[in-house]
Amino acid sequence: MAESKVRKELRNLRAKVGFVNDEDCSDEENKQFIALAKSGGLPEGVRQYKSSNGVLVDKFYKRMEHDLSEEEVEEYLKYKMLSLVSEQAKEVKSIKSMVMFFVVLTVLNLMGLLIMVFGIANI
Repeated sequence: MAESKVRKELRNLRAKVGFVNDEDCSDEENKQFIALAKSGGLPEGVRQYKSSNGVLVDKFYKRMEHDLSEEEVEEYLKYKMLSLVSEQAKEVKSIKSMVMFFVVLTVLNLMGLLIMVFGIANI
């Protein structure tokens, strides 16, 4: 049965966040899995590496799920969200500083222009 796009994306997000780790198989395990792959199926959680052109190679890895409790996962997600909010606040502060710099620069430029215009008019 084909895997749904949502489930595949969820698995990729879990790996990106660190809830799933990939562990290379030993040479002995690789030999066993080569035979199993040729006969038709690998154990659950075992995947075969692909080369850069998409051809399967004779190396395998195990996808290991996290061993965190539900409370630990929730705590991790809360702290992760707090760190992201903190990073966004820093970015907003940086943008605000840049805007203020250009506003002050523009005001100084206008003041200089007014001084030049009225200075030339008085001559």
